[in-house]
Amino acid sequence: MSSFSVIFFSNMSMYIGYLSKTCPKTSLHWKFTNLTSLRMLGIPLSNRLSSRSYYRCSTSEMAGSQGNDAYLRNALSKYQYQHLAKRDILQALSHFKDLKPNVDSFVFNDGNRKELLCLEGTIPVTYRGTTFNIPVCLWLLETHPHNPPMVYVKPTANMQIMSGQHVDTNGKVYLSYLHEWRHPQSDLLGLIQIMCIIFGDNPPVFRKEAEGTSPRAGYVHSPIGLSHPLAGRLFIISYTHP
Repeated sequence: MSSFSVIFFSNMSMYIGYLSKTCPKTSLHWKFTNLTSLRMLGIPLSNRLSSRSYYRCSTSEMAGSQGNDAYLRNALSKYQYQHLAKRDILQALSHFKDLKPNVDSFVFNDGNRKELLCLEGTIPVTYRGTTFNIPVCLWLLETHPHNPPMVYVKPTANMQIMSGQHVDTNGKVYLSYLHEWRHPQSDLLGLIQIMCIIFGDNPPVFRKEAEGTSPRAGYVHSPIGLSHPLAGRLFIISYTHP
């Protein structure tokens, strides 16, 4: 049985909070619908809204490449929940193909080192109508997916971290989704999708420019990714009760 809600959110944080509390994660489809569809439903629209195409994120599981599958079998050998972790990782990699799995040494705050699997690469983030590839690294604990990953923005030599509400000066990412992580409602795909949206409102890095010029948000221009920032828009949210 499907339910529909039509809500205007003044900011993305309110929207993300609504999704996390209202929609069952395993059956959630985020549908951002254009004005034509809204009018067909008889919904009055504000003149401040303009026509937009929709972007749909599906949580359906998709198989990863054979290369990733083989690599993960070895990389996850010391992980407690190998099957669950691999399934979660492959689902995320099937949607964000610029992320790659890699085993590396992670240094904790107490100085201890541990070999952990990380997903590193770039995610597409749209800022002011232009899409940029933001370099990130998601470190997975050996208890993944029952514990949240440790997420960092990894600026290149020509980039600088823009610290703020969601990213500290070391590049560590702080999100409510991570703080409230709970398997199986939470997964890597949902996390990365939210990162794309949040970073579209508040870019975590900017390009270092020559002296006397203004910094530019983002990394390398890319024609792919989210089509536009989503804050302050009218959404139709559809979901199916289990």
